[in-house]
Amino acid sequence: MNSPYRFLVLSLLVVGCAPTGPAASPLQTIPASLEAAATHLMAEEAIELARGHVTMTRVIDATNGPYADLRAIPADRSISAERLVWAVRFTGDIEICPPPPGPCRSPRPATSTVFLDYATGAFLSTSTVSPG
Repeated sequence: MNSPYRFLVLSLLVVGCAPTGPAASPLQTIPASLEAAATHLMAEEAIELARGHVTMTRVIDATNGPYADLRAIPADRSISAERLVWAVRFTGDIEICPPPPGPCRSPRPATSTVFLDYATGAFLSTSTVSPG
């Protein structure tokens, strides 16, 4: 590119990349959620890690996103609403047992959701729901 436009293109590149303020730095402008998204578990890995936290074996799905969008009701308040998580849902039958000396109820269908950290797969929480 040996033309008069070469100087113009290079000038635009340099000006366009110049810091615009005292705190301008490439690391400071990348949101934490995007940094976590750069290295994360794949769905299959999340499912395998989640299996260790439930007795159910049938997988419904594995979804990722901010905890606020995927959380159980009631939400686990120890997990930030903005935290990126994997929510892996399982289905199966569970036996609900009240504290002793009460008898256990017959097995009934339920859904369990295991919440894992999106990037590391660290266990965060489990929520199980069964219709009454």
